[in-house]
Amino acid sequence: MQYSPAPGRSRSAVRSGLVGPLPSACFQPVRATFRLGPYDDFLQTDAYVNQGNSGGPLFNARGEVIGVNTAIVSPSGGSIGIGFAVPSRTAQRIVDQLIRTGRIERGFIGVRLQEITPSIAEALGIPGSKGALVASVEPGSPAEKAGIQAGDVITRFNGKDIQSVHDLTLAAASQKPGTRTTLTRNRGGSQQEIALTIGQRDDEEQPTGAIPGPEAADQRLGLSLSPIPDEARQQLGLPPGTTGLFVQEVAPNSLADQNGLRAGDVIVSANNQNVSQPSDIEAEWTKSRQQNKPILFRINRQGQTLFVAVAMAKS
Repeated sequence: MQYSPAPGRSRSAVRSGLVGPLPSACFQPVRATFRLGPYDDFLQTDAYVNQGNSGGPLFNARGEVIGVNTAIVSPSGGSIGIGFAVPSRTAQRIVDQLIRTGRIERGFIGVRLQEITPSIAEALGIPGSKGALVASVEPGSPAEKAGIQAGDVITRFNGKDIQSVHDLTLAAASQKPGTRTTLTRNRGGSQQEIALTIGQRDDEEQPTGAIPGPEAADQRLGLSLSPIPDEARQQLGLPPGTTGLFVQEVAPNSLADQNGLRAGDVIVSANNQNVSQPSDIEAEWTKSRQQNKPILFRINRQGQTLFVAVAMAKS
Protein backbone atom coordinates (compact mmCIF):
# COMPACT_ATOMS: atom_id res chain seq x y z
CA MET A 1 0.00 0.00 0.00
CA GLN A 2 1.40 3.40 -0.98
CA TYR A 3 0.38 6.96 -0.10
CA SER A 4 0.37 10.20 -2.06
CA PRO A 5 -0.57 13.28 -0.04
CA ALA A 6 -1.32 16.62 -1.60
CA PRO A 7 1.29 19.24 -0.65
CA GLY A 8 0.17 21.21 2.42
CA ARG A 9 -2.63 18.73 3.17
CA SER A 10 -0.69 15.69 4.33
CA ARG A 11 -2.78 15.37 7.51
CA SER A 12 -6.10 15.07 5.73
CA ALA A 13 -5.53 14.14 2.09
CA VAL A 14 -3.61 10.89 2.16
CA ARG A 15 -4.67 8.34 -0.45
CA SER A 16 -3.59 4.71 -0.75
CA GLY A 17 -2.52 2.86 -3.85
CA LEU A 18 0.07 0.62 -5.47
CA VAL A 19 3.48 1.56 -6.80
CA GLY A 20 6.06 -0.08 -9.03
CA PRO A 21 8.74 0.62 -11.59
CA LEU A 22 7.48 1.92 -14.91
CA PRO A 23 7.07 -1.13 -17.19
CA SER A 24 9.35 -0.97 -20.19
CA ALA A 25 6.43 -1.70 -22.50
CA CYS A 26 4.71 1.45 -21.26
CA PHE A 27 7.76 3.68 -21.32
CA GLN A 28 7.73 4.77 -24.96
CA PRO A 29 4.08 5.95 -24.96
CA VAL A 30 4.69 7.79 -21.70
CA ARG A 31 7.91 9.27 -23.06
CA ALA A 32 6.04 10.58 -26.10
CA THR A 33 3.22 12.00 -23.96
CA PHE A 34 5.48 13.89 -21.54
CA ARG A 35 8.38 14.68 -23.92
CA LEU A 36 10.73 12.90 -21.56
CA GLY A 37 14.49 13.22 -21.76
CA PRO A 38 17.05 10.42 -21.88
CA TYR A 39 17.68 10.54 -18.11
CA ASP A 40 14.08 10.33 -16.89
CA ASP A 41 13.12 7.33 -14.79
CA PHE A 42 9.76 7.13 -13.01
CA LEU A 43 7.86 5.10 -10.48
CA GLN A 44 4.29 4.44 -11.54
CA THR A 45 1.47 4.58 -8.98
CA ASP A 46 -2.29 4.34 -8.96
CA ALA A 47 -2.47 6.44 -5.78
CA TYR A 48 -4.90 9.36 -6.04
CA VAL A 49 -2.80 12.15 -7.60
CA ASN A 50 -4.36 15.30 -9.05
CA GLN A 51 -3.11 18.46 -10.67
CA GLY A 52 -1.29 20.56 -8.10
CA ASN A 53 0.21 17.53 -6.39
CA SER A 54 3.51 17.82 -8.31
CA GLY A 55 6.40 18.22 -5.89
CA GLY A 56 4.56 16.43 -3.10
CA PRO A 57 5.99 13.26 -1.53
CA LEU A 58 5.02 9.71 -2.37
CA PHE A 59 5.15 7.58 0.81
CA ASN A 60 5.32 3.85 1.35
CA ALA A 61 3.36 2.03 4.04
CA ARG A 62 6.14 2.65 6.59
CA GLY A 63 5.86 6.41 6.12
CA GLU A 64 9.10 6.65 4.15
CA VAL A 65 9.33 9.04 1.21
CA ILE A 66 10.04 6.95 -1.91
CA GLY A 67 9.32 9.51 -4.63
CA VAL A 68 8.35 13.01 -5.68
CA ASN A 69 5.01 13.27 -7.50
CA THR A 70 5.64 14.56 -11.01
CA ALA A 71 2.94 13.83 -13.59
CA ILE A 72 -0.33 12.06 -14.33
CA VAL A 73 -2.05 10.68 -17.39
CA SER A 74 -5.54 12.13 -17.54
CA PRO A 75 -7.98 13.20 -20.26
CA SER A 76 -9.84 15.47 -17.83
CA GLY A 77 -7.21 16.80 -15.43
CA GLY A 78 -8.33 14.54 -12.58
CA SER A 79 -6.84 11.29 -11.40
CA ILE A 80 -7.59 8.12 -13.36
CA GLY A 81 -5.10 6.03 -11.40
CA ILE A 82 -2.02 6.60 -13.58
CA GLY A 83 0.55 8.76 -11.82
CA PHE A 84 4.33 9.08 -11.98
CA ALA A 85 6.95 10.05 -9.41
CA VAL A 86 10.67 10.68 -9.53
CA PRO A 87 12.34 8.04 -7.30
CA SER A 88 13.60 9.52 -4.05
CA ARG A 89 17.11 8.17 -4.62
CA THR A 90 17.27 10.15 -7.88
CA ALA A 91 15.97 13.32 -6.24
CA GLN A 92 18.41 12.92 -3.33
CA ARG A 93 21.37 12.46 -5.66
CA ILE A 94 20.48 15.58 -7.67
CA VAL A 95 19.91 17.69 -4.53
CA ASP A 96 23.25 16.59 -3.07
CA GLN A 97 25.03 17.53 -6.31
CA LEU A 98 23.39 20.94 -6.43
CA ILE A 99 24.29 21.68 -2.82
CA ARG A 100 27.87 20.48 -3.28
CA THR A 101 28.75 21.84 -6.73
CA GLY A 102 25.89 24.07 -7.85
CA ARG A 103 25.35 21.93 -10.94
CA ILE A 104 24.16 18.50 -11.98
CA GLU A 105 26.97 16.05 -12.74
CA ARG A 106 26.27 13.27 -15.19
CA GLY A 107 28.65 10.55 -16.21
CA PHE A 108 29.70 10.57 -19.86
CA ILE A 109 31.19 7.78 -21.98
CA GLY A 110 30.75 9.32 -25.43
CA VAL A 111 28.66 6.98 -27.54
CA ARG A 112 25.52 7.35 -29.61
CA LEU A 113 23.18 4.40 -29.20
CA GLN A 114 20.21 2.79 -30.85
CA GLU A 115 17.87 -0.03 -29.98
CA ILE A 116 18.44 -3.47 -31.48
CA THR A 117 15.57 -4.52 -33.72
CA PRO A 118 15.04 -8.19 -34.61
CA SER A 119 16.40 -7.51 -38.11
CA ILE A 120 19.53 -5.82 -36.74
CA ALA A 121 20.05 -8.67 -34.26
CA GLU A 122 19.81 -11.19 -37.09
CA ALA A 123 22.19 -9.18 -39.25
CA LEU A 124 24.71 -8.96 -36.39
CA GLY A 125 24.31 -12.65 -35.62
CA ILE A 126 23.38 -12.12 -31.98
CA PRO A 127 20.58 -13.87 -30.07
CA GLY A 128 17.65 -11.67 -29.11
CA SER A 129 17.50 -7.90 -29.02
CA LYS A 130 18.83 -7.17 -25.53
CA GLY A 131 21.61 -4.64 -25.14
CA ALA A 132 22.46 -1.27 -26.69
CA LEU A 133 23.97 -0.95 -30.16
CA VAL A 134 26.78 1.59 -30.53
CA ALA A 135 26.01 3.67 -33.62
CA SER A 136 29.00 6.00 -33.28
CA VAL A 137 31.77 6.93 -30.86
CA GLU A 138 32.85 10.49 -30.16
CA PRO A 139 36.53 11.21 -30.86
CA GLY A 140 38.60 11.49 -27.70
CA SER A 141 35.78 10.19 -25.49
CA PRO A 142 36.20 7.61 -22.70
CA ALA A 143 34.56 5.03 -24.97
CA GLU A 144 37.06 5.62 -27.78
CA LYS A 145 39.98 5.44 -25.35
CA ALA A 146 38.61 2.10 -24.06
CA GLY A 147 38.40 0.68 -27.59
CA ILE A 148 34.64 0.82 -28.14
CA GLN A 149 33.70 0.88 -31.84
CA ALA A 150 30.56 1.44 -33.87
CA GLY A 151 28.75 -1.88 -34.22
CA ASP A 152 29.61 -3.07 -30.70
CA VAL A 153 26.66 -4.22 -28.58
CA ILE A 154 26.95 -3.31 -24.90
CA THR A 155 25.29 -5.99 -22.77
CA ARG A 156 26.52 -5.18 -19.23
CA PHE A 157 27.63 -2.01 -17.47
CA ASN A 158 29.04 -1.70 -13.98
CA GLY A 159 28.03 -5.27 -13.19
CA LYS A 160 24.41 -4.95 -14.31
CA ASP A 161 22.69 -6.34 -17.40
CA ILE A 162 21.74 -3.85 -20.08
CA GLN A 163 18.37 -4.58 -21.66
CA SER A 164 17.93 -1.39 -23.69
CA VAL A 165 19.40 1.97 -24.64
CA HIS A 166 17.59 3.59 -21.71
CA ASP A 167 19.24 1.20 -19.25
CA LEU A 168 22.72 2.14 -20.45
CA THR A 169 21.93 5.86 -20.61
CA LEU A 170 20.79 5.89 -16.98
CA ALA A 171 23.63 3.65 -15.82
CA ALA A 172 26.32 5.83 -17.42
CA ALA A 173 24.74 9.11 -16.31
CA SER A 174 24.48 7.96 -12.69
CA GLN A 175 28.23 7.34 -12.42
CA LYS A 176 30.42 10.02 -10.86
CA PRO A 177 32.94 11.50 -13.33
CA GLY A 178 36.37 9.96 -12.76
CA THR A 179 34.93 6.64 -11.62
CA ARG A 180 36.58 3.50 -13.00
CA THR A 181 34.04 0.94 -14.17
CA THR A 182 33.62 -2.00 -16.53
CA LEU A 183 31.33 -2.90 -19.39
CA THR A 184 30.79 -5.98 -21.51
CA ARG A 185 30.59 -5.67 -25.26
CA ASN A 186 29.65 -8.14 -27.98
CA ARG A 187 31.71 -7.73 -31.12
CA GLY A 188 31.32 -10.26 -33.89
CA GLY A 189 29.73 -12.75 -31.51
CA SER A 190 32.56 -12.54 -28.98
CA GLN A 191 31.93 -11.17 -25.48
CA GLN A 192 34.66 -9.07 -23.88
CA GLU A 193 34.78 -7.16 -20.60
CA ILE A 194 36.71 -3.90 -20.75
CA ALA A 195 37.44 -1.11 -18.28
CA LEU A 196 36.91 2.59 -18.83
CA THR A 197 36.97 5.80 -16.83
CA ILE A 198 33.75 7.83 -16.71
CA GLY A 199 34.09 11.35 -18.08
CA GLN A 200 32.26 14.57 -17.27
CA ARG A 201 29.55 15.58 -19.73
CA ASP A 202 29.99 19.23 -20.66
CA ASP A 203 27.10 21.24 -22.05
CA GLU A 204 28.51 21.19 -25.56
CA GLU A 205 28.91 17.41 -25.56
CA GLN A 206 26.18 15.10 -26.78
CA PRO A 207 24.73 12.94 -23.99
CA THR A 208 25.11 9.20 -24.06
CA GLY A 209 21.72 8.23 -25.35
CA ALA A 210 19.49 7.03 -28.09
CA ILE A 211 19.24 8.34 -31.60
CA PRO A 212 16.07 8.10 -33.62
CA GLY A 213 15.62 4.64 -34.98
CA PRO A 214 14.23 3.77 -38.41
CA GLU A 215 10.51 3.18 -38.86
CA ALA A 216 9.81 -0.33 -39.13
CA ALA A 217 7.02 -7.54 -53.20
CA ASP A 218 10.26 -7.98 -54.64
CA GLN A 219 13.83 -8.49 -53.49
CA ARG A 220 15.23 -5.26 -54.95
CA LEU A 221 16.55 -2.72 -52.50
CA GLY A 222 15.09 0.19 -54.43
CA LEU A 223 18.05 2.57 -54.06
CA SER A 224 19.42 5.09 -56.52
CA LEU A 225 23.05 5.74 -55.55
CA SER A 226 25.86 8.10 -56.54
CA PRO A 227 29.21 9.32 -55.19
CA ILE A 228 28.88 11.91 -52.41
CA PRO A 229 28.52 15.35 -54.07
CA ASP A 230 31.39 17.58 -52.91
CA GLU A 231 29.13 20.62 -52.70
CA ALA A 232 26.70 18.76 -50.43
CA ARG A 233 29.16 17.50 -47.80
CA GLN A 234 28.80 20.48 -45.46
CA GLN A 235 25.02 20.56 -45.88
CA LEU A 236 24.84 16.86 -45.07
CA GLY A 237 26.88 17.37 -41.89
CA LEU A 238 29.52 14.86 -42.95
CA PRO A 239 32.75 14.68 -40.94
CA PRO A 240 35.90 15.32 -43.00
CA GLY A 241 37.10 12.24 -44.82
CA THR A 242 33.73 10.48 -44.83
CA THR A 243 33.48 7.98 -47.68
CA GLY A 244 30.47 6.09 -48.95
CA LEU A 245 27.56 6.41 -51.32
CA PHE A 246 24.90 9.11 -51.50
CA VAL A 247 21.26 7.96 -51.64
CA GLN A 248 19.71 10.03 -54.41
CA GLU A 249 16.32 8.37 -54.34
CA VAL A 250 14.43 5.62 -52.53
CA ALA A 251 11.73 3.86 -54.52
CA PRO A 252 8.32 4.08 -52.80
CA ASN A 253 7.30 0.84 -51.03
CA SER A 254 10.69 -0.74 -51.79
CA LEU A 255 12.59 -2.75 -49.19
CA ALA A 256 14.81 0.24 -48.48
CA ASP A 257 11.77 2.49 -48.06
CA GLN A 258 9.99 0.01 -45.79
CA ASN A 259 13.05 -0.28 -43.54
CA GLY A 260 13.69 3.43 -43.10
CA LEU A 261 16.33 4.49 -45.64
CA ARG A 262 15.81 8.01 -46.98
CA ALA A 263 16.97 10.15 -49.85
CA GLY A 264 19.93 12.18 -48.60
CA ASP A 265 21.34 9.38 -46.45
CA VAL A 266 24.98 8.47 -46.94
CA ILE A 267 25.70 4.73 -46.81
CA VAL A 268 29.11 4.29 -45.20
CA SER A 269 29.23 0.50 -45.01
CA ALA A 270 27.24 -2.64 -45.77
CA ASN A 271 27.64 -5.69 -43.54
CA ASN A 272 30.57 -3.87 -41.88
CA GLN A 273 32.35 -3.54 -45.24
CA ASN A 274 33.15 -0.02 -46.45
CA VAL A 275 31.45 0.87 -49.72
CA SER A 276 32.60 3.24 -52.45
CA GLN A 277 30.57 2.15 -55.48
CA PRO A 278 27.11 0.66 -56.08
CA SER A 279 28.60 -2.72 -56.97
CA ASP A 280 29.90 -3.00 -53.38
CA ILE A 281 26.35 -2.84 -52.07
CA GLU A 282 25.08 -5.21 -54.76
CA ALA A 283 27.71 -7.75 -53.73
CA GLU A 284 26.82 -7.55 -50.03
CA TRP A 285 23.09 -7.68 -50.80
CA THR A 286 23.67 -10.85 -52.82
CA LYS A 287 25.61 -12.40 -49.93
CA SER A 288 22.86 -11.52 -47.48
CA ARG A 289 20.18 -13.05 -49.68
CA GLN A 290 22.22 -16.23 -50.10
CA GLN A 291 22.63 -16.44 -46.32
CA ASN A 292 18.95 -15.57 -45.81
CA LYS A 293 19.78 -12.72 -43.42
CA PRO A 294 19.24 -8.95 -43.47
CA ILE A 295 21.86 -6.62 -44.90
CA LEU A 296 23.18 -4.20 -42.28
CA PHE A 297 23.86 -0.65 -43.43
CA ARG A 298 25.80 1.92 -41.46
CA ILE A 299 24.59 5.32 -42.60
CA ASN A 300 25.20 8.97 -41.89
CA ARG A 301 22.02 11.03 -41.67
CA GLN A 302 22.48 14.77 -41.18
CA GLY A 303 25.67 14.24 -39.21
CA GLN A 304 24.34 11.40 -37.06
CA THR A 305 25.45 7.78 -37.51
CA LEU A 306 22.99 4.90 -37.22
CA PHE A 307 22.48 1.36 -38.39
CA VAL A 308 19.62 0.19 -40.59
CA ALA A 309 18.95 -3.48 -41.31
CA VAL A 310 17.05 -4.30 -44.49
CA ALA A 311 15.47 -7.73 -44.55
CA MET A 312 14.19 -9.58 -47.57
CA ALA A 313 10.46 -9.53 -48.12
CA LYS A 314 8.65 -12.41 -46.50
CA SER A 315 7.19 -14.76 -49.05
